[in-house]
Formats: sequence, structure tokens, C-alpha cells
Amino acid sequence: MTTQPINPTLRAAIKLRHLSDALRSDWSLIDQAKQRMDEKLKQAEELAAHQGDAAFRTEFDGQLVQLRSAQRQVVDLLRNATDMLKTGASPEVNWPHMQEHLQQVSTRFQEMAGLPLAAPDSAGQADWQTLWQVMGADLDAIRGLCTAAYFKARLVTELGAVDADALTTTILHHIPHQFSIAEAERYERDYLDAMEAIKAAAGKKANLWDRVLNIIAGAIPFEQSPAERVMMQRWVDGAKGAL
Repeated sequence: MTTQPINPTLRAAIKLRHLSDALRSDWSLIDQAKQRMDEKLKQAEELAAHQGDAAFRTEFDGQLVQLRSAQRQVVDLLRNATDMLKTGASPEVNWPHMQEHLQQVSTRFQEMAGLPLAAPDSAGQADWQTLWQVMGADLDAIRGLCTAAYFKARLVTELGAVDADALTTTILHHIPHQFSIAEAERYERDYLDAMEAIKAAAGKKANLWDRVLNIIAGAIPFEQSPAERVMMQRWVDGAKGAL
């Protein structure tokens, strides 16, 4: 795979595209994703109890305690942040602490998904893998909401609640949401046009656009999402598909 650099403006647009997915969503997705994960973890417990041997159950139970503890910390911090964002306030959240717990969830998740419940070619192992794939989608949703909450909180801190809401509305209006492969040739132009429109709106206030770009540049302390990495690599490889 090539490592050809991507236009920095396009990179920022891609990051905003994925942040906008979360910003479009109601924050109630936090509870929905947690509920679905809890239901699937219960199913995983039942599979472990019925099909796993003693060693498997011991390892699984230990990992599950750690996973649930870290998950609870992430969700509590995220709820606190979004409750304050709803009031227009910038939440005082220990974002590195949230990222630490989110990484713990991801690590436990990967290790538990890799546990061999049964023979690799058995129906039980197939069910086990499917269960963790479904939960993975909800984990990605929580990760996206953490990044969106951080991004929105930084906007509120930097710009104030009124300007942050106005800029969020502009972002959601201009950033292309999805294209088909038949429209691939339009991608770059449309994304760059969108960034110019957002820049024009932000440029009405001194230094606003530079401050926004600084926030977008890393979404620190949160790492680039898998979706962003895939999207950027597709740009480089010329196989854009549905971004």
C-alpha cells in the first residue's frame, strides 16, 4: 500500500465527515449502544457457561469484570459530558482519563473475542465470533461519540456555545455524507468545496478557522478512528467506494 500524503484540507474534511456522523446523532445512542452491548455480553456469558471448559470460564470471567468496569467509567464520563453539552456548557471532563478507559475496553474486548470457546471450525466458535462482531459495531459507536463530545466541548470552549452551535450546523450542512462509487470523481472537489464553505462561515470572526483546524487536527486525546484510516487509505489507493 502506498503512503502518498493526503491534502491536509481533505484530511480535515474526512475527519469532519466522521465527526459529523456522531454529531448528527442523538446522544441517546450512548444508552442504546450500552444496552445492546450488555445484552450481547450476557449472551457471551451464557455461551461461556454452556460450552467453555473450566479454564476458558476462568479467563472469560476475569476479563469480563475488567471490561465492565472500564465500560462503566467510559459511559459515566460520556454521559456527564453530553449532559453538560445539552445545556450549552463546556464540560469539565478528564478526557485523557476517558481515553484510558476506552483503550482498556478495546483491549479487553479484543482479548475476549480471541478466546477459543470451541474448535475453530465448530458452530459454537462461529456463534462466538459473530457475537463479538456485533458488539464491535456498538463499541465503534461509543468511540465515535466520545470523539464527537470532545470535539463539541472544544468548540464550545474556543468559540462559545452560540458560535459552536452555528458552526456545527454549518458543518452538518456542507460536509458530504455519502457518495456511490459512480460519483467517485466528485469526491475530492465536493469535500474541498465543503471545507471552503465552512471556512467562509468561520472566517467572519478573526482567527476562528485556524482555531477550528487546530481542534480538528488531532482530536487529541482521541486517536484517529478506524473509519478515518480506511477512508484516507482509500483516497490514497484510488478505491474510494462508499466513504
